[in-house]
Amino acid sequence: MIKLLLLTICCSILIGNPFFQENSIFPFQDKHVHGSSIIEAPNGDLLSCWFYGSGERTANDVLIKGSRLKKGSDNWGDVFDMADTPDLPDCNPVLWVDNNEKLWLFWIAVRANRWENSILRYRTSINYLNEGTPDWNWQDNIIIKPGEKFSENIQLAFENSAAKEWLENRLPIARDLIITHLNSITVDQFDNTKNRAVIKNDIKIRLNSLFPNKSSWGDTLPIRRILFLEFYRQ
Repeated sequence: MIKLLLLTICCSILIGNPFFQENSIFPFQDKHVHGSSIIEAPNGDLLSCWFYGSGERTANDVLIKGSRLKKGSDNWGDVFDMADTPDLPDCNPVLWVDNNEKLWLFWIAVRANRWENSILRYRTSINYLNEGTPDWNWQDNIIIKPGEKFSENIQLAFENSAAKEWLENRLPIARDLIITHLNSITVDQFDNTKNRAVIKNDIKIRLNSLFPNKSSWGDTLPIRRILFLEFYRQ
């Protein structure tokens, strides 16, 4: 009887319809609510964030808000502030939990109300399972400086229509490939400079595996530079 019950449950899972549940975090708002992100915490809670304000890049009152759904609960908790850069719009947040169960929040602070002037920011927490705002233990800016050949590589890669189509189709694959690989690496392993040459070579091998033996556009070097050199360095 037990075996029959287990078989029935397994079959139901395999052939059953996907489970879907819709639950609003908050009532309809008069202000702009956009750019949400959500993670499952190690204890089973859901933590979500979004940016909220009277606009987007042109509204200096925009900040990052958040809420959590406790495991087993049907209702989201009170909304709380996650990040707010004074007098600058804070937009497009992304939450991530690494292999050491550290919580990361990435977002941009828009200077001069122009996207291209945005500052990429992040903060981390190792104490985020309680009610309300996570206890942030570190915050900094991420400074990205493209190399001298960056614009040249971009131009070369998109001069050929076949290369352009190939690159546009492969970029999402490359992104997922890199993220999957990096998720297998602990922060301590990455912080150890001795490991970085190995990590770099592993990424190079994985990216090179995306290339056909023969390309229809000839020289693949510009594409390889975009997919590997600039992508890895940044």
